[in-house]
Amino acid sequence: MIALVEFIIMPAIVIGLIVGLYEFLLMSRDVAVPMHKFGHGLQAILFSVLFVFASMNAEWMIETFGFLGGIPFLNTLIGLRILIGVLAALKLHAASAALQGMGSGMSMGMAEKWTHTVVIAGLIIAAPYIYPFIEPVFPEFLK
Repeated sequence: MIALVEFIIMPAIVIGLIVGLYEFLLMSRDVAVPMHKFGHGLQAILFSVLFVFASMNAEWMIETFGFLGGIPFLNTLIGLRILIGVLAALKLHAASAALQGMGSGMSMGMAEKWTHTVVIAGLIIAAPYIYPFIEPVFPEFLK
């Protein structure tokens, strides 16, 4: 079966980079070791791009991967996007817990990790709904 929906590439990458940089900024305040900061920042950005990409292309995923159509809740756009957001939240929370568990002064707190987790997961879920409003500010080559 050929997908008839639009596959969104550049806007998903750009919005994913923005969400990833925001996640990196939140996480970098709590990491003292520069190499750990770089490593966690890189994975935060890469995973944010991946999750936003999946969220913005949820319709394509449902149409392309037929088995999703047979799974209640995942056969709807909002259901699949919520699952993607939950997976992103679990990944972010696990990374926050790993930073906390490092000890030896490498992690300064992460006290707001649930708030940050919910905000970032919410941004990932909301990205496809926000994009039509911010699309006019994107340069033509990023649309």
